Amino acid sequence: MWAWGNNESGQLGDGTRQNRNQPVHVLDNAKKISSGGWFGLGYNLLIKNDDTVWAWGNNMMGQLGNGNVQDQLIPLQISSPAN
Repeated sequence: MWAWGNNESGQLGDGTRQNRNQPVHVLDNAKKISSGGWFGLGYNLLIKNDDTVWAWGNNMMGQLGNGNVQDQLIPLQISSPAN
């Protein structure tokens, strides 16, 4: 997976808050991705080919499911419900 653009809340997943005008590599083996956000505060949820779930970006309302409300600047594997 590659990302670029606004990175105000770490939504690109490259470990920074620096906006990018060229693609940066973030993760391999992505099967599905869902992105959301508002006013430049984006977040992402991704499922890899091995069915693990990863999340990063804005987390002010706990939407990443990692148990806190801190922005996540790099993809973090999160626990997913069975099935």
